[in-house]
Amino acid sequence: MLVIIHIMELQPILLAVGHESSGMADLSLSVGKPLLPVGNKPIIWYPVKMLANAGFQEVIIVTMMSVKQSVELALKEIDGIVTKVIGVPDDSDYDTADCLIHIKDYIKADMLIMSCDLMTNVPLHRFVDVYRLHNATVTMMLCPEQKELETVPGVKQKKKGQQKQKDFFGLSSIEDSTHRVLFIMNEADLEDDHLPVRPSLLTRFPRIDVRTNLHDPHMYIVKRWVLDYIVTNRSSTSFKSEVLPYIIRKQFSTKQKKVNTTLEEEINAAPDNYKKDIFDYINSDDDLDNVYRMTQSKQDDSSISCYAYIYDQGVSLSINSVSSYVEANRFMSKPDCPLRDDATRVHPSCEVKERSQMDGDTLIGANTVVEEKCSIKRSVIGRNCKISSMAKIFNCILMDNVTIQGRCSLQGNVVCSDVTVEEGCELKDCLIGANRVIPAGSKLSRELLGDSSAAMMEFE
Repeated sequence: MLVIIHIMELQPILLAVGHESSGMADLSLSVGKPLLPVGNKPIIWYPVKMLANAGFQEVIIVTMMSVKQSVELALKEIDGIVTKVIGVPDDSDYDTADCLIHIKDYIKADMLIMSCDLMTNVPLHRFVDVYRLHNATVTMMLCPEQKELETVPGVKQKKKGQQKQKDFFGLSSIEDSTHRVLFIMNEADLEDDHLPVRPSLLTRFPRIDVRTNLHDPHMYIVKRWVLDYIVTNRSSTSFKSEVLPYIIRKQFSTKQKKVNTTLEEEINAAPDNYKKDIFDYINSDDDLDNVYRMTQSKQDDSSISCYAYIYDQGVSLSINSVSSYVEANRFMSKPDCPLRDDATRVHPSCEVKERSQMDGDTLIGANTVVEEKCSIKRSVIGRNCKISSMAKIFNCILMDNVTIQGRCSLQGNVVCSDVTVEEGCELKDCLIGANRVIPAGSKLSRELLGDSSAAMMEFE
């Protein structure tokens, strides 16, 4: 009960309006990214289920208007939580900060912000404890960097020298999993391979733990007053790349909000050309602040602070590339997967004929038919699929309504919805976009058949 009381002080917000990373468009074109199936459930199902299990009674979801009703329908089966789905125009260029501005009238408390593509079993009460302990302006989760697959379906090869640029996280040196975030920099912003760390920061923190093996999965607890700042300063569109770095820099600024004055009083007393600073937006509770100052082990009078909770003991997957999408499905198909809602590998409505073989790392969705003498291993097969006789499927992902005709051999492929692979085809490491027909006898390797081929060829 204590855990739920702590968590219920926050208002969860799930953002499902992201810019597609390279290659993801071919996967999500027909359904929208929030509805992409992972382990035969839509991606967005997993963070909503986690929030429900933690005791939240309502979550605000921001998504594209075109998938709003489908998202509502996909989440209908989750008990104990109300999903308030708010749509934004499909042709809008909304980033994370834009989404928060769009729903500002619904937000009444400090925010728990999550991305819809995050699958994790992080104990939320531990994450919330960091926010509560430090009264942090922003609390962020960090987890181990995700590894890329050596072979990505639809990618010919990784270009020489082309690697994902690293993020540098500068953290205060603390023995447990909680750290003050001192700076965040991307490798692209470095000059002469030197970290531009201010001398004043080094004076205050002589020992800084610089980590390049961590990943920001876009899960934050943010004070409500930060939204007021974002609304007024609309030049910032991205929370991660613009708002968050600004807040981190402002932690050790000498300018502080005047004690026992309201924002309105300060603005009225200021010159006509006064430009509000971020400190002007801080809503301070003097009694609560005194409690924090007395209970913290070290005196810290900062009005703004950013802390990180490093979660490296469990599952944290961000589905932001074809590689991570494949890895997530492989993970969900394992019998001991902690994110599985039940232990059923083959849906009860499936029809699997005799003399067909399936291993323990295979999932099969509702109303799928598997004919005789088929072999399916390490694969996720969606709903309403038909696998004809003597087909061999290894290490593949088949979305809904896929037909695989007889004597086909598929290895390492991602096959999107409503695809027909005609008889006798051999496909290896291919990505097949939705609504395609692969002619009989085709032999394809590392091919991309989709509507975003030009973008897909860039490896991420």
